[in-house]
Amino acid sequence: NASKELNVYFDDDNFLKLRYYIVRNLLGYGVVEPFVHDNYVQRIICEGQGEKVMVIRDNKKLRTNVMFKSKDELNNMLNTLAERTFQKISVDDPVLDSIYRGFRIQGTLGTDMVSSKFIVTRV
Repeated sequence: NASKELNVYFDDDNFLKLRYYIVRNLLGYGVVEPFVHDNYVQRIICEGQGEKVMVIRDNKKLRTNVMFKSKDELNNMLNTLAERTFQKISVDDPVLDSIYRGFRIQGTLGTDMVSSKFIVTRV
């Protein structure tokens, strides 16, 4: 067992944390996943790297403490969401418009001239 070889032991709490991150990063919306589970959040808005993600919750615009620190981090998330919806985005075709798990995702892949951004809206 790999955990014994590495001297890493999982109690129930650590197992649940690990499971959360695996589901969040491999199946979900990454760092904005918690907002998806809040039924009062209607929209998640990211206006670019270095900008705090905003949510529209109960018709109020709220700035969160979640932020994508680099263009690559934000582009990776957009590429991941595109793959999950069986779409391809690239510098030549940078626009993502799809529906995934009850949300419409509209995003633009960043380049040297344009910042990456996205809007996720509950449908």
